[in-house]
Amino acid sequence: MTIEFRVKRVERFIVTKYEQQNSGLIGSSRQIGKEFDNFDIAYEVAHALAKAEQERLGLAPGDTGVIFPSQSLEDARGADSYRVDWYDRPAVSPVEEWSADDLVSGRVYESRNFGPVTYMGLDHYCGDTTHKFDTGLRDVRRDQYVKMDRLGEFLAPKAGKA
Repeated sequence: MTIEFRVKRVERFIVTKYEQQNSGLIGSSRQIGKEFDNFDIAYEVAHALAKAEQERLGLAPGDTGVIFPSQSLEDARGADSYRVDWYDRPAVSPVEEWSADDLVSGRVYESRNFGPVTYMGLDHYCGDTTHKFDTGLRDVRRDQYVKMDRLGEFLAPKAGKA
């Protein structure tokens, strides 16, 4: 299990908690507490929460089971929209290979974890090119970003395939 705390800007600043299960394919994010007027206060709260979680789990300092927030205001500003980074997760064996040629913008596909998702097209972020999908959910999980070589992990097998 991995638990990550981040500071994100929303006109003011909020603290979020992202939990990813050991499988690496299921995660959730939520806001912790109220909005903060400045980054420094939000950072101190996020850092204290991460430290408490690390101690509760009995993890040594530096263990990646709890990820502490960045001390950079610029990182918080870059986190304006929540992104589930499927491409950062451990690789698993996909059932069926998908390629960019298989996808059509606006078409609905079946995902492994979110049911029907609409393919929105390519997205470029921090030097990575990802596929953007709209889950239709009305929360922070609405947009899902999938790296090119991870389509088979995110999408259900192609029709007629095992």
